[in-house]
Amino acid sequence: VLSTRFSLDESSLSEATSFTSLFKKHEYIQYGNFKVYSPNAFDKKTCDPNWTDFYHQCRGTTDTCTYNNVLTQEGHPTDDCCWRFSFRRQLEEAKATGGFMLQLLETTEERGRVEEARLGKGQAIEQDMAEQLGLKIFHVYRPTLFFEFEDYFTDLRITDVIFVIQRWYVNECKDKSLCVVKP
Repeated sequence: VLSTRFSLDESSLSEATSFTSLFKKHEYIQYGNFKVYSPNAFDKKTCDPNWTDFYHQCRGTTDTCTYNNVLTQEGHPTDDCCWRFSFRRQLEEAKATGGFMLQLLETTEERGRVEEARLGKGQAIEQDMAEQLGLKIFHVYRPTLFFEFEDYFTDLRITDVIFVIQRWYVNECKDKSLCVVKP
C-alpha cells in the first residue's frame, strides 16, 4: 500500500507521481506478484468535515467511520466510501497477504523556505491505522539537500528502496518496526 501526499495538495510536488510510477514498473514489483494500491488514483469521500483531522474519530472501521460506505458484492470499497475506510481495507488486505505500507516523505516548500521531508496530514492518519494493525511500514525520504532536483527518484534510487524491501522478505518479514529508507 503506497502512502503519498494527496497529489492535489497545494504543497505536493510531482515526485509522488514519479515515485509511484517508477515503483510500480520495477521488475521486482512487476514479477513478484505484488498488488500496489495507490489511493490518489481514486475519487475520495470522507466522514471528516476537515478531511485530514488527525483527532477525528474515524480510523476506517465500521465502529469509527460515520460515512455510509458502499461496498461491491465482493465486499470491496467503492468510490462511494470514506477514504479512511477504503484505505484501511487495503491495509487489512496487505496485512493478510504479508504486505506492507510504503510512505513517501516529501520535501515541501512553504513560504519560500524548503521544509524537511515529513508526512502529510492524511499520511499521519494512514500511519496510525497501519500501526493499529501491526503492519510493516517503510518510510522513504527525499533528502532536503536535493530539493532543487525535480527528478530525484530514478530507477537506481527505486532499486535502493526495493533492496530494503527484499531484505525484509528474506528475513521472513519478522521485523515489524518502522524502517527508514534514505536512497
